[in-house]
Amino acid sequence: MSKTFLSEYYSDLINKVNLEFEKKLIYVKENAEQDQLDSIRNLLISKIKEIEIPNLKTKEHRTCFFIPNINSNLDIIPNTDFIFDNKIGKLIIFRDSIDTESIEKIIDVFIGKILIGEIDLKALRDQIYSSVLIKLIEIKSKDLNPVIDLSKIEENFLESLKLDLKKTNFTDLELVTNILNVKKLKELTIISNHVNLTKIPKEMFHHFSHLKKLILKCSNLDNLRENNFSNLKHLEYLAIQESKIDRIEKFTFSNLKNLKCLFLSSNQLENLEPDMFIGLDHLEYLILNQNRLSCLKENTFSRLINLKGLELVENKLNLIEKNSFIGLESLELLNLSNNRAYLKINTGAFNSLNNLKILDLASNTIDNIQEGTFEALVNLQFLNVSNNVLKNLDFLSRLPKLEALICVGMEHAVINMEKLEVSNLKYLRIECQEVPILSSNLKNLQALEIRSVGDFKQGCFKNLESLEYLKINAQKDSVIDKLSENQFKEVMNKMRYLFLETRKYGEKALEKFKLKEEMFKEFFKQKDFVSCEMSEEDGLLFLEITDCESEWMFFEHVFNVSEMTKNCLKQMEFSISHYETITSI
Repeated sequence: MSKTFLSEYYSDLINKVNLEFEKKLIYVKENAEQDQLDSIRNLLISKIKEIEIPNLKTKEHRTCFFIPNINSNLDIIPNTDFIFDNKIGKLIIFRDSIDTESIEKIIDVFIGKILIGEIDLKALRDQIYSSVLIKLIEIKSKDLNPVIDLSKIEENFLESLKLDLKKTNFTDLELVTNILNVKKLKELTIISNHVNLTKIPKEMFHHFSHLKKLILKCSNLDNLRENNFSNLKHLEYLAIQESKIDRIEKFTFSNLKNLKCLFLSSNQLENLEPDMFIGLDHLEYLILNQNRLSCLKENTFSRLINLKGLELVENKLNLIEKNSFIGLESLELLNLSNNRAYLKINTGAFNSLNNLKILDLASNTIDNIQEGTFEALVNLQFLNVSNNVLKNLDFLSRLPKLEALICVGMEHAVINMEKLEVSNLKYLRIECQEVPILSSNLKNLQALEIRSVGDFKQGCFKNLESLEYLKINAQKDSVIDKLSENQFKEVMNKMRYLFLETRKYGEKALEKFKLKEEMFKEFFKQKDFVSCEMSEEDGLLFLEITDCESEWMFFEHVFNVSEMTKNCLKQMEFSISHYETITSI
């Protein structure tokens, strides 16, 4: 930049400070406040001159810009974490230089004219600088100083950084080191849609050896190569998502000795080979959802000896071979749901999964599971086999620790409850036209949800001596109308939570439903606290009665199951994030 340009730039900056001072002075009556404003103005102007003189003489790479407090707010600016601590504004000082367009965009963010995500600069360098500067300014603004000095790079710390680079071909992260002390950076997210960003350059993360979390969302990235992440020895969490990854070379992850979580969801992987996972001895969670995997072969995951959670949701799985999960002796969670293919599970597929606690096989069009398939699952606590085409549940034998069973959406299945060896079952969700007499092997059942009910057999609940939670979804209100106290006499005094749902037919449906409300309220008459709520919405009638304040409170404080089972059920009932509840990622 020429000396003339610099001289005009700093002169204009001083004028802007003076202008904001004059504007605010009009509304200030107290001398003390006037003196305070004058003191801030003098400080800002002296700092501008301090930077201007060396720049004019030596072209020192230190510059500044001014963010005016146009609304006189002493508060956080909406959609940012930026705080104004005075009525004039803030002076930002930093090393190196960026173009005036970038500066104007940054100022617009902090005066509330645009959102951070709306910044779109053509030059890669300016895009990166703007992203980092905004984050640093937000953090430093909390120091409540009119001057934010970012010129000492070693003092510029960020815990996390997100670079949304839109269509920029971003391959050189070294630019970040010109403004940020990257040794303190623990989490980095990179988003890019550039058509040429198909591979990760070998030295891309050379300066980021202290990272613990890395997230890449590069829509055209199509393969991962050997030693792409070789310098990230402290990395614990790696997510490469929403890309086109169809190939992972041998030794890609070999130096990630501390990696615990690997997310490769929303890619185009068709095959998995054991060599892909070399070096991941301490990996605990592997998420491969929304890929194109069709078959799990023997020994695929044999190197992942410490894996606790494995997810292959929404793939195209049609075959799980014998010994597919050999080596996964530590596995506790396996989610194979929503593949929507005719999935065949070979007997012995789950060999070695002695420690498995959670298994989700829902929505896979499974038509047969042979007896003995689950023989190794002696610690299984939660099983979901919903929305398959199974004819029966005879494979549910020798599951001594099973606490929760979900089996809805199986209209052709004949469920013989007496044949099921599930004496420890605490939660059952089924779908049936006629509720059968539930057998005494369910004596420990604490919670029952029944969907699409058309009728009840007399005495259907008589053997459920531990039942405290009951949800019934009836096909129509006449089904509820048939219910009598006799059908509930064995369980009515223990009930803690009751929920009824039915479709409304006829003019007197609501009136009849209210009569049943009075009957069910009698179940709770001995309770100190009872909440009863009846509602109508979109042609449906609802009734909820509880002495636990809410359904959530029942699951949280009354339900007697393991934490993993409880978290799975809360996820299903309340749409809680799966990773918050089960894997705590």
